[in-house]
Amino acid sequence: MKRHGKIFKALFALYVCAVLFLCFGHFESMPEIGKTLLGIPTDKVAHFLMFLPLPVLGYLAFSKEYGKGDGLVKTITWISVLGCIFAALTEAGQLLLSFREGDLMDYFADFLGILAGALCLYATIYRQRIQSR
Repeated sequence: MKRHGKIFKALFALYVCAVLFLCFGHFESMPEIGKTLLGIPTDKVAHFLMFLPLPVLGYLAFSKEYGKGDGLVKTITWISVLGCIFAALTEAGQLLLSFREGDLMDYFADFLGILAGALCLYATIYRQRIQSR
């Protein structure tokens, strides 16, 4: 089981690096994409999707150490709170770059992605607990 923990921690670290790359990369020669998807600005959809897996990956990486029994809810909550802080820091960091812009609505999309990921995770764990009874 410890081997799986190391794999999930490595996967989580790769995910964080990918988010940092996407948030701080300098992408000049990217092809243009549509401005909206189902009426929602595509960059907000991208932010939502970028942060959606954070609670799940964080849970898989750290739940064995910190989340036993009822501590699972606390673990998911703390991972989500730390994810929101991470998202805020990425937006604040973008304000310091000349080729990027920090945007409160991007942060809101990040927050919604984290919230949706956490709610799906809560629902999955709840369903598993009911089925195991």
